[in-house]
Amino acid sequence: MRPRHHAARLADNRRMRPSIYTEALADEICDKLTDGLSLRQICDQEGMPDRRTVIRWQGSNEGFATKCARAREEQA
Repeated sequence: MRPRHHAARLADNRRMRPSIYTEALADEICDKLTDGLSLRQICDQEGMPDRRTVIRWQGSNEGFATKCARAREEQA
């Protein structure tokens, strides 16, 4: 059984991560991809969604998936 403080920290971390897709967040993710950051690096940053969330968005939003692919092609 995990200590209670660990569970509380996980709950706090989940509340901080956005899970609702917005164009502003999508643009920020793609800008960071273009700058050469990996999706894992981006999603490790405070205020960014979980990597699985972004992957889910790519699977359900063709425009976002295309935008991410283009950002990767343009990486610095």
